[in-house]
Amino acid sequence: VSSISATSSSCTIYNTETSCNPTLPTITPQTNFTNNGWGTSAGQTSNGVTSITLNTSNTGSTWYALNSRVLTWNFNKNTVSAISATSRSCTIWNTSGSCTIMTPIITPQANFTQQGFGTASGSTSAVVAQNASMTLNNTTTGGTYYALNSRRLTWNFNKGSVSSISKTTDGCTIWNTSATCTISAPTITPISGYTQNGFGTASTATSATVAQSGTITLSNISNGGTYYGLQKKTVTITYNGNGATGGSTTSQNCTMYNANTSCAITLNSNGFTRTSYNFLGWGTGITSVSHNVGGSYSFSNNTTLYAIWKSAGIGGTIANDPSLINGGGGVRYAGANPNNYVSFNGELWRIIGVFDGKTKIIRNESIGEMVWNNLAKSYWPNSSLYSYLNTTYYNRINTMYKNMIENATWRIGGKSRSDITAAQIYEYEGDETATGYIGLMSASDFGYASSGCYNGEQVLYNYYYPICKDTSWLTSDLWYWTITLYTTRPASVFITKGIFFNNYQVFPDASGVVPDVRPSLYLKSTVHITGGTGTSSDPYTLGM
Repeated sequence: VSSISATSSSCTIYNTETSCNPTLPTITPQTNFTNNGWGTSAGQTSNGVTSITLNTSNTGSTWYALNSRVLTWNFNKNTVSAISATSRSCTIWNTSGSCTIMTPIITPQANFTQQGFGTASGSTSAVVAQNASMTLNNTTTGGTYYALNSRRLTWNFNKGSVSSISKTTDGCTIWNTSATCTISAPTITPISGYTQNGFGTASTATSATVAQSGTITLSNISNGGTYYGLQKKTVTITYNGNGATGGSTTSQNCTMYNANTSCAITLNSNGFTRTSYNFLGWGTGITSVSHNVGGSYSFSNNTTLYAIWKSAGIGGTIANDPSLINGGGGVRYAGANPNNYVSFNGELWRIIGVFDGKTKIIRNESIGEMVWNNLAKSYWPNSSLYSYLNTTYYNRINTMYKNMIENATWRIGGKSRSDITAAQIYEYEGDETATGYIGLMSASDFGYASSGCYNGEQVLYNYYYPICKDTSWLTSDLWYWTITLYTTRPASVFITKGIFFNNYQVFPDASGVVPDVRPSLYLKSTVHITGGTGTSSDPYTLGM
């Protein structure tokens, strides 16, 4: 104790008395301690006496002043579900410096684990465990400990179709009053050619829920999920004009995701132009079509598609030639000397016009004088000239050029008069037809060749007028056969000397005139011009 008022006390028994009661010293306990009377030993831990009776048998005994202090520690349940006690106390006696208590038992929140007690409500580590011995002394009395509990939250990561991810799981702990904690997503190594696309809620996702290495917040309701590694590859389709003379076509993109190895694109329409050529489609090379406009195709890598062209044919190439006129079933050359020369079979020919996509040409020079028929009067399909041109002459043509010739329908009808216009005779020519590879020019071909007379009121008989003959590229000093009948019967045909039309008895003839032959033919619509300018010195060249 702090002090006592006396260190001894005595009393006297007199005469017949057997005992007496000494006055005990006053006890001054230690600061914060309580006086607990007098005990029989210095370490007594129970209340002592406040009075003593002495007699002859216990005289001279020693009593010890006692004092004690009750120490109390408080416990706050904080966010746990419950604790078994909110305070614990123990008593220190006399010379003892400390005493012990047992910490309460914690009942944590659902899905949480108790973590003992800490010095603050937000502690994330325990100072003392639950139901553990805790020593108190003068310096530790009166404190408060807070019950702690925590929950470990985990999140799984699946690599999906990517090459690898840096981790397959991660976790964090929520403590006490905190509702959430955070983790970071793994890093992604995509397969070759792809780029990482973060993590999504499904292996087929095309957009990320969280980026790689991004922060993920977990809570009680978000614990235990799985994110999948995502990747993507963007494919670009570039269009090449492949000789285009103008225009452009916008490139296109598509994206393949995750396990996909291709993506689909509906191809653009052609925006390129190429003079005298028709666009056929797109190709992965420069020569043939592999992809059609508007078609949907799958691609795995960046691809260049080339415009595939085909010449528009002779008609497409010469379409803007000012020497062309409309008439007689198509477009025709008219004028004194248009640039309508073409090289065919190693010879110089000239273009009459284009009809239904097929180009009609005539040999520039005669192959000689020949009779129409060497047996009797006959119209074209039964004549010896027809037979010669479509067998002997045809078979002498080089194979490459022979493949360019159309087995065409020829208009061989006519009228028994020559005082009609080019347009009128053209209509009559359609009354009868015949097929064949090689033929002759028609009366209407001759009529339309004159730019000065084809569209006026001049009849064929008057084509000797200068306005007609001087503006016609078919004017000649020789007599030439035409394929056009003079009458509707197979008796005679028109011939021309370049200045007028006349009828001629096909066999025999009293005049003794044997007209020259300038073969004519139709080129297939697939024939196109490959070069040249159409002049006599630089004629058009042909290809298929």
